Amino acid sequence: MPLTEVAKYAALVAAGTGNESQRLELLKAHEVEVRSQMAALQDALDLITMKVSTYADALKRGRAEGLFVHDQVDDAYFSEVKPDQVAAGGA
Repeated sequence: MPLTEVAKYAALVAAGTGNESQRLELLKAHEVEVRSQMAALQDALDLITMKVSTYADALKRGRAEGLFVHDQVDDAYFSEVKPDQVAAGGA
């Protein structure tokens, strides 16, 4: 929660009863933001996990050069198109 929002929340709490609905709205907005951040982090983790698996498999086969040098999955991820959309043909 940004400090300005924390300050608003703290002021509402300090003011006492009667503003609980305003506090709830601040908390709901914070929850939405945190869930959004978590989803973005999960997307990044999914991409990293896929790359770790790909490198591990390639190294087991003895050939890992050229991996992820420039490909559609990387391009899609860094242009904010989900990698699964590229795999599914969307974008």
